[in-house]
Amino acid sequence: MGRPVAIVFLVLALTAPAGAQGILTRTRLATDSQSHPPRPASPAPSPNQLAPVESHWYDTAGADSKAIFAALVLVGVAGTSPLWGPAALFEEHFFSPGSFPGHPYALPHTGYIDSGMLYGSNDERDFFDSERVKPWATRCAIEDGHDFGNLNRLSARFALDTRWRVGISSDWDHYTERLAGGATDETTLGTLNLTLRIAQTDWLQMHAGVGARGLFDQYRTRGGVNFLYGADLFPIDPVVISSLIELGNLNEALVLRLRASVGIQLRHAELFAGYDWLRIGSVDLHGPMVGLRLWF
Repeated sequence: MGRPVAIVFLVLALTAPAGAQGILTRTRLATDSQSHPPRPASPAPSPNQLAPVESHWYDTAGADSKAIFAALVLVGVAGTSPLWGPAALFEEHFFSPGSFPGHPYALPHTGYIDSGMLYGSNDERDFFDSERVKPWATRCAIEDGHDFGNLNRLSARFALDTRWRVGISSDWDHYTERLAGGATDETTLGTLNLTLRIAQTDWLQMHAGVGARGLFDQYRTRGGVNFLYGADLFPIDPVVISSLIELGNLNEALVLRLRASVGIQLRHAELFAGYDWLRIGSVDLHGPMVGLRLWF
């Protein structure tokens, strides 16, 4: 009986570390090149493969160059359409500037942003009047999310937008995971982006942006790029609908984020709930969320 029992304990001892790995540990491993097996080297080409191949590009250069140019134009138009398409579809004046009241639904004729408001209308309004328009707007939010398991996410978000459509945004997510035995694991994800408001109407505003992404914890820092594409809808007072897509990387790991929320606007404060899904490599960090957003 001694030998079978010893074998069972040996198997359990070898497999326990893999089973005990938490979500955050697997997230770190997904970003590390050391966690991926090296790719096998390509075989050396044979002498026959190194022989020059005769080319007749000059016979069809004219026709091929026109077809290639047309294909490149079509690909360019289709590839950039998410950036200029919304403005072409929804805006009467392409890429016109915009002004901001104190919060969504503060003005009677628009959900939020207004393209025609003149600053002269502010002369008789107090600085703290919600209907006073200005060339800038800020949003800051705090939210909490949970995966109904052992992972909790506490987040802070900030965005600055301007009349000239250029702005910045920054999001920070602090993850805390309960591990077996009562231990905890923590890590922080953050982004900093330069944004462009690519569409604005009285019921919609959309943003695209590019920036940097990082993962920070007690072990080491991982970095990468980040691209974002988001929209805020103001369909009817006091409802606010927000969505965001982010794509980027952390070292070698592909990062994809999808999130959406529905909120109720109470003057400067918006109470919202939604769902946040984040994939880093092959690891998913996701769950419902609730939060408070302040508009100024």
